[in-house]
Amino acid sequence: MKNRYGLIYEDAMKLIKNHKTRDPELILKNRNVNLLPFTGETHALGMYVVIKRNRFVFYNPSIDDNFKRMMFAHELGHDLYHRAEAKEGLSEFTLFDVKSSLEYEANLFASHLLLDESEIIDYGKMGYDLDQIAQVMKVNINLLLFKFYGMNKLGYDFNLDQCLNRKFFKDIDGTK
Repeated sequence: MKNRYGLIYEDAMKLIKNHKTRDPELILKNRNVNLLPFTGETHALGMYVVIKRNRFVFYNPSIDDNFKRMMFAHELGHDLYHRAEAKEGLSEFTLFDVKSSLEYEANLFASHLLLDESEIIDYGKMGYDLDQIAQVMKVNINLLLFKFYGMNKLGYDFNLDQCLNRKFFKDIDGTK
């Protein structure tokens, strides 16, 4: 029986294969999830909710495209794994909050969807450090660290000398 880490990885790979893309916004649209921008000024980056069996991702249109891509991947993780919790009312899932198993799963899924492990390994072989890999792959270093932790759970043996910043997305002001 596969562990949860393996199942999340396999789910991401199946979506990539079935949709022929790693683009979470396109995958959400293909899965009939309604994408609606927040109106007015907000600090929130994104929110997944189910209302009367209709699935929605509300997002901040002011954030840059790289953060938007990470946010959509994260919210797609909630669509796959946390629909029941999203029905319980509006709740803003906080990206990169590793204290919550819901957030951990959504972040792990997002890392597997957006980041190809062979590409990461190739950059490492070329001498890139974590910051450089994150920059060239257009993700926050914390999402890259989620990918490395997930890869370690799948049998890789990366020696990571950096820890996740648990408050990363809380520090981002969506109004700027």
